[in-house]
Amino acid sequence: MNPIKICHVIQATISNHLLINTIKNSDRSRFDYTIVTLDPEGKLHEEAAQINVPVVTLNKPSRRQMLQTIAELVRFFRSRSFDIVQVHGFDASLVALPAALLAGVKKRVFSGHHSHEVPLHNSKRLKIVDSFLARRLATDVIAPSKDMYDIFVQTHRVPTRKLHLIPHGIDLGYWSPEKFNGQSMEQRRHGKIVFGAVGRLYWIKAYDQLLRAFAPVAKRHPDVVIWMVGEGADLDALKSLCGELGLSEQVFFLGASADVREIVSGFDVFIHPALAESFGLVYVETMALKKPQIGAAVGIAPEAIEDGVNGYLVQPGDVEGLSNAMEAMLTRQAEWKTMGEKALRAAERYSVRITQVQCDEFYSSLVEPNRV
Repeated sequence: MNPIKICHVIQATISNHLLINTIKNSDRSRFDYTIVTLDPEGKLHEEAAQINVPVVTLNKPSRRQMLQTIAELVRFFRSRSFDIVQVHGFDASLVALPAALLAGVKKRVFSGHHSHEVPLHNSKRLKIVDSFLARRLATDVIAPSKDMYDIFVQTHRVPTRKLHLIPHGIDLGYWSPEKFNGQSMEQRRHGKIVFGAVGRLYWIKAYDQLLRAFAPVAKRHPDVVIWMVGEGADLDALKSLCGELGLSEQVFFLGASADVREIVSGFDVFIHPALAESFGLVYVETMALKKPQIGAAVGIAPEAIEDGVNGYLVQPGDVEGLSNAMEAMLTRQAEWKTMGEKALRAAERYSVRITQVQCDEFYSSLVEPNRV
């Protein structure tokens, strides 16, 4: 039997370990992959070349080119006779799902990477469009967490018969704590206790709430600091807020890093206050590095974090609860190593070698029963 032909359509061409690892760890004898990008050539092309996956670059990143992009994709999909087209992100969904429908692609898979944010934008138009794409144009919808599954049902009204709960997976070897013991970060720590945050600095990650929650903790514990790893539009506003709250000597913005593993290895505790996540890879990645967690109950967090066992869960937007969780974590410093070991065990459930078996079977179930 010929391999199942799958086309992944994505906008950005930045490094994408998630997509590359899922393809690399799938059964390549059963699946033939192609990646299509809307943005110009980037790091993703290099990563795909290393695993022998072709990448087609449309170089049409603007929505003003939408009709032209759809027409080009229709021709491309027809020329390759794909069994499955899978879309990643809003802009890719906006052009590739109608194109796949017009091209006669029978299985069109919508990935839940972005729809968790839609309810927070208070945009009726955005909600209508995103719901239409998932509910009407896609034949199947992947939710990577129970939280995302519930959002698809309750907010987007996607029929449960279309929904598939398939978690993302990480390469545990890449995140092995044995490779990074934090010793190289000791000079930067200056003997302080480090709460660390990793992510894009924009409002949905709720770092302003993290700073407000930390302010009373910082006054009581001058030996505690926060390292914030990442960059984004809110950087200047967050720095200004630090000044207002008197945190300039206890909060450090480390910027973006090509490899955050070494920095995270220097954390004592990982903290993530986000208002929404479809999955929250950063939870699993930091758990793989044996870091106790303080996390908002979004994405995978309610499934991966056992409150009081490997970390603490707080409700998104609960500044007081976040502050209380930090205080509670500080009373348990002697248990952090044990909590980190338990965090690693939780992360092991999301090894890509496990999750990709489930994903491969999903692809096969879409196509093989219909083949003669």
